[in-house]
Amino acid sequence: MDLTATVLDFWAAPGSPTPTRTFTAGDAVVGFLSFDHVRTMGTGGLQEVVAVPARFFVQVPRGRSQREAAGLLLAGCTAWQQVVETEVREGMRVLVYGASGGCGSFAVQMVRHVVGEKGVVVAVCSGRNEETVRGLGANEVVDYTRYTGDLAGELARRYGETPFDVIIDGWGNQTLFNHCAGFLKPEGVYNTASIHYSGFTGWPVIVAALKLIWNVIRPKSAWLGGTGRSWMTATMLDPGVEFMDQVVALFAEGKIRVVVDSEWSFEQVHEAYDVLISGRARGKVVVKIAE
Repeated sequence: MDLTATVLDFWAAPGSPTPTRTFTAGDAVVGFLSFDHVRTMGTGGLQEVVAVPARFFVQVPRGRSQREAAGLLLAGCTAWQQVVETEVREGMRVLVYGASGGCGSFAVQMVRHVVGEKGVVVAVCSGRNEETVRGLGANEVVDYTRYTGDLAGELARRYGETPFDVIIDGWGNQTLFNHCAGFLKPEGVYNTASIHYSGFTGWPVIVAALKLIWNVIRPKSAWLGGTGRSWMTATMLDPGVEFMDQVVALFAEGKIRVVVDSEWSFEQVHEAYDVLISGRARGKVVVKIAE
């Protein structure tokens, strides 16, 4: 779904609507293939040549390379949706969980840009990634590996007196949401990119889907089994041209960059997926199809 490429040809099919944007052969582009397109057409980005609608692409900004733009839009648009939908504003206090991952690394940068110097960005990640995440704009870093038994309790101890306006979860920690009342303001919002899957087929997917539904329908009232805090999830299946343009503009202006965990050849794609599925990648996992 997420790719950078060089345009080989551009055309409009007879009788089709006038294209909203056009490209010429040789243009460097970055794209986000919608979920519906991939599901219906069976066409993804892991191939040397692919024919897809132009509306899924944005030109790579001048002065930026395709290598720098690789991995930008899927995680970048998801993180931007989280920032926009939670109405992050200047001066807010925001916690980003999974801050060194694909979505989380973008969220830290985007939140830093929006909250400004008056705001506070607290990042949760492993200690080995602290330097990277601070470099993205985090004021403070909490090493979750030191509090695996009671991370929520540690956050409540540290920030119970100065709770957050928004929590952006780039990983999908259900337990953290269940106990977020101790460090998220009553009017605050918890936004997650997903519910973390223990696997990508069968029962693990069903369990994750049920958790998503439960979070939506269960009441906020703690007396009725709720957390007392609002919950939402980012459903970035097709961002649209305008939303992609916004993310690419942030990239062009130097407000965000793609953090790359590793780069793999096309022949190593299975190894690349192993890193991705592990949930421990530091930023994005990139597969290079061809020169």
